[in-house]
Order: sequence, then C-alpha cells, then structure tokens
Amino acid sequence: MGHSPQSFSGAHHFNISGPQINISGPHFNSVSSNSVQDNIAGNKSDPAVYARLLMTQKRGYPLWKPKDYDPRLPDIYKRDGVHIGDVGILDEFGGFDYLFNACHPADHSLNEGRVPENFKHLEIDNGAIKESPQDFEPGSFVESKPSCIGEVTMITGQRLPGVPDEVGSGLKFISSAATDGALLILPEGGKRIDHRQLASFCDYAAECAQSWYAHVNGSWST
Repeated sequence: MGHSPQSFSGAHHFNISGPQINISGPHFNSVSSNSVQDNIAGNKSDPAVYARLLMTQKRGYPLWKPKDYDPRLPDIYKRDGVHIGDVGILDEFGGFDYLFNACHPADHSLNEGRVPENFKHLEIDNGAIKESPQDFEPGSFVESKPSCIGEVTMITGQRLPGVPDEVGSGLKFISSAATDGALLILPEGGKRIDHRQLASFCDYAAECAQSWYAHVNGSWST
C-alpha cells in the first residue's frame, strides 16, 4: 500500500554478472564483460533477479520499472508518483500497476472512477508521517552486496549536458560478486516518506483484501 515509498529521480538500475560494469553518458548505458545469467533456474528474469537481490537492503520493494507511463493514470499520480496508501499490482515486468489510493476518499483526484464498490478510505494521522527529502544525495547508489560492489571512480573528461556535477562524465563500478548482483544508481538522489503506524495499514489491508480482489477480478471465489 505504499507504506514507505521512496522517490528515485532519474534512477538507473542494472543487474551485474562479472568483474566490471562501466556507466557513462546521459542515459547511463551499461557494458559488462559477461551478460546477466537469465533463466538458469526458476525465475531468473532481470526484474526478478533485481528485486530479489535488492530486497535485502530494506529500502522498499525494488521496481525494475519505477515509472508508469499509462496515459489513463490520474494527472496527480503522473505528476507526483507513488503516495502512501497506494494499492496496486506488481506485474511480471517489474512494474507497479496503480489501482487506487486507500488513504483518500473515493472522490479524490487519485481515486475518481477507480475504487471498489462500498469503498471506505483509511483515515491516517498525517502527524505520524516522517519525510526525508534527501535520503540519498545526488550521485548515490544502492548495491545488493556492499562488500562486492564498490570502488566508485569518477571518469575524467568533458562533462555531459544534463548530468549532475556529482556524476561528472561517468561512473565506474567494480564487482567481485561470484554470481549475480544488482545496482541502483541515483544521479539526482532520492527522498523517503514513511508512516509510522504500520499496524493500521496491516489491519485495513486484512479487512479489505477480499473486496480489492473482487474489484480487480470481477468476482470473488473461495
């Protein structure tokens, strides 16, 4: 339900297999000496590997596709992104299909025409919200295995237009991971917003899960 959303502006992410990954240019294209090992056993798709490895850092659910470009989304959602109370579906491609927001009334701009029948929103204490506008400094990164991925080096040379000063003309990451690794790069940094009353969200989700399922699937079967 978006209990602890994080906003990663301009984020770029990679799965890593092999000793080195170089990132350069305004879109941070990656080059690796070995390709990521996909479909070896179980679900080894890029989104699944990325989420599984970065979940250990406890920074929320790692989305392979953090931004949704669906034109049918509410304007406020397209502008601001995820909010506390968002209800949606994690898809197989590593994205989040937004349905509605549980913490706003049915007639709110986030919810118009989107909520289940007999919807009752969860009234939260806004005083229990803690926001960290700069949880990550520009140029920060999050790695799945801090002991295996690191040794960041600024690549000297002419700066690229549109790239933050902290990034310069590129970054270089060295990986000693024997198998898979995952890396999230935050050229523009990121913020964190938490609501401290987790039990309220858990109780509300348990009460409403059946109606949410019926809303998405058209009917509820036992």
